[in-house]
Amino acid sequence: MKTKEWMKTELEALEEDFEYLTYSVNLDFTEQVIKILNKKGIRHINKFLAEKLNCSPAYVTKLLKGNPNLTIQKMVEIANILDHKVILELVPKEKSEKYTRVAQSDIVTAHST
Repeated sequence: MKTKEWMKTELEALEEDFEYLTYSVNLDFTEQVIKILNKKGIRHINKFLAEKLNCSPAYVTKLLKGNPNLTIQKMVEIANILDHKVILELVPKEKSEKYTRVAQSDIVTAHST
């Protein structure tokens, strides 16, 4: 099997892997959090969030590395700290890749002003 075909097969398998899909959603969220904090000029992200969340910087590190236990409640709490809100939306699978790419740049831009 050629490398390109193998990679395509592996990626298609991930589209049905719930652990991967969960990690992907968490990663999208944490990337947005980091972008927002960077735009606000906050340098010590873990320390800043730890103080606001009343937890340890180690716990924040765990959350920002894609911890599967990042709850919607914790996402809302973090968003509130950043003067943002979480919007969950279901999109058809065939449109999700395109939607995610657009949403990642637009949501941060639209809500960070």
